[in-house]
Amino acid sequence: GRVGGAMLGGILAGKALGPATEKAAIPTAEELKSAAENSYNTARNSGLQVNPKAMSNVATQFHQELTGPDYGFTPAVAPKTFGVLDELRNPPAGATITASNLDAIRRNLGHISSEVQPAQGGFPRPTPDAAAASIVADNLKNYMASIPQSHVMAGNAEDYVRAIQEGNGNYAAAMRLGNVDARLSKAENAVDRQVAGSMDSQIKSKVGAMLDNPQRLRGLNQDEINQISLINKGTPTSNILRQLGRGGAGVIPVGIHIGDAVLSGGATLPYSAAIAGPLYAARKIAEAMTKSRANTLADMLAKRSPLYQSRAASIPPVDAMPNRTAVVRALMGAAAR
Repeated sequence: GRVGGAMLGGILAGKALGPATEKAAIPTAEELKSAAENSYNTARNSGLQVNPKAMSNVATQFHQELTGPDYGFTPAVAPKTFGVLDELRNPPAGATITASNLDAIRRNLGHISSEVQPAQGGFPRPTPDAAAASIVADNLKNYMASIPQSHVMAGNAEDYVRAIQEGNGNYAAAMRLGNVDARLSKAENAVDRQVAGSMDSQIKSKVGAMLDNPQRLRGLNQDEINQISLINKGTPTSNILRQLGRGGAGVIPVGIHIGDAVLSGGATLPYSAAIAGPLYAARKIAEAMTKSRANTLADMLAKRSPLYQSRAASIPPVDAMPNRTAVVRALMGAAAR
């Protein structure tokens, strides 16, 4: 018993007095965008040159996919996207395709893919050109992230591909994180605009709505989807607290307490406070639990980025010697007794 107690005391002392574990800073969406742009700049300045004939063959493959049975696009419905492909399929004599050219094509397809049709009684939808450009942009991204060495005329393909992969990873993480951040901001604004608004219900509504459309879950892994489901459903504890909190918040409950206080000349105020206080606390606890889950989701999205992984890898290992010394000293003390 003395030895066990001494060991436990030594371990606790080692944890209390040992060095604190340094944690990598979780990047924001803006930091991820900046890191992505830096990687793309590195790729642009890599000196890479791609064989125009090889690029023409790749563009022809993209063209065939768009017009094939899976998609059925035609130049008439997506003229901008097919125009980009035609330029790549028919390069002028003596033309060169550099890393900067590839980046310009990527950006151009990105602009086209953001086009939307005017809303007609519903949410705006992508134009046919935008839908076609998104498909080509994804294919081009995959090509740029794994350019065959046989397509390279100059420059280091490995350096270029590494920079592109880092840029794509950080940009994708920025988009996913930015989407969740925007939904949380909308939840806060919605609460600010209404007297009886609940942050808990607004977060559930805004973030949980991602589950209604599979397109909104694109790029998320199963753990992140599960976290969204947890935010949407809650747990028995948080849901009970939420329902209790609804009983003490809102215009009607507050109005009842005020009316009773007026009729009783203030005699019911202690009674009202005794009821409303715990109910209000239950509401705030439920809100805090939902906020915590939403923040966890944001952290999960940010951590799945090259920038965070690089930060985590640069943290030096923790020296565990103080912890070990505390345990040894405790054992020696127990043996001496």
